[in-house]
Amino acid sequence: VLAGFAKAAHAGRAPTVSGSGAAVRDFLDVRDAARAVAKSLDAMAAAQPPPATLNVGGGGRTILELAQTACDAAEVPRGLIEHTSTDVEDTSHWSLDSTLAGDAIDWKPQETLIQALRERWASENLDS
Repeated sequence: VLAGFAKAAHAGRAPTVSGSGAAVRDFLDVRDAARAVAKSLDAMAAAQPPPATLNVGGGGRTILELAQTACDAAEVPRGLIEHTSTDVEDTSHWSLDSTLAGDAIDWKPQETLIQALRERWASENLDS
């Protein structure tokens, strides 16, 4: 979903959102995931192992917010976003609670979605 929105917005085309875009998804920058792993390993090395399972997430965003962020990162008007009609509106909510990771290993996401998109565009060509 995000890659499609990003590629369309970067090319100045309309990102297309199914329905209202109310469904919530969680995206995490790989650098934040790596930091969580490193902090867990550091805690284990210090003989203070974290709980066996930690959720690490970037915070939930609606599909519409993802499309808007892609437009903002590409510096194109949000008005480009198109909505398609759908028979069944997806209003599901998939987002992780990272509270335990914050408490156990002092972790929270540091990278923003818009920052990650802009850095990707600066480092590679999305048109290919």
